[in-house]
Amino acid sequence: MTTIVSEEQPDVQDTAADFQVSRIPYNETTIVNIISDIYRTYLQLNYLSDWEVSWAPEGGHPINEALCEELHIDPVVISLMKRLPYVRFSGISADIEFIHPYSRAYVYLEDYEIRVGRDPDFVGFDEPRADVLFPHEIALTCSMDEGVHLILDTKESEL
Repeated sequence: MTTIVSEEQPDVQDTAADFQVSRIPYNETTIVNIISDIYRTYLQLNYLSDWEVSWAPEGGHPINEALCEELHIDPVVISLMKRLPYVRFSGISADIEFIHPYSRAYVYLEDYEIRVGRDPDFVGFDEPRADVLFPHEIALTCSMDEGVHLILDTKESEL
C-alpha cells in the first residue's frame, strides 16, 4: 500500500484575502440577491420547503414602517427590510439555522421582530433596547445559543 503525503496542508485560518474575495460597496440589490441566493440554495437542498419562504412582492413586503420610524431606523434599512426574503414566521425561523450554526434569521414582517432586531443580544427577560444598533445597521441574524449576530452596516462601504 502506498501512502501519499501532500506537503501542502490546507490552512484552517484562511481569510477572505486568501481567496481573493474583496468587500463590495453597499448596494441594496446586491444584498437582496445574495440573501435570495442563500434561500434558493436552502430550497434546492430541501433544508426549507417552498411554503416556508416569503419572497418580497412587487413593491416590497408590507412591514410596519411607522414602527421602524419610531425606532429611528434609517430609510435605507427600511427599504432593504421590505425587499429581503424571509422565513414565513419567526416561530419557523427559530427552528432553522441560517448562515451560521446556532443563528437564525430575523423575520421583519413581524412587529416584535422589528423591535428585537434592534437588540440582537435580547434574550426575552426585559424590554429590547432600541439603541444597540446605529440607525443605518440591520441585524440579519441573531444567536439562538452559541451563534453569531450578523450585522450589516449600510454606510460602512459606501462609494
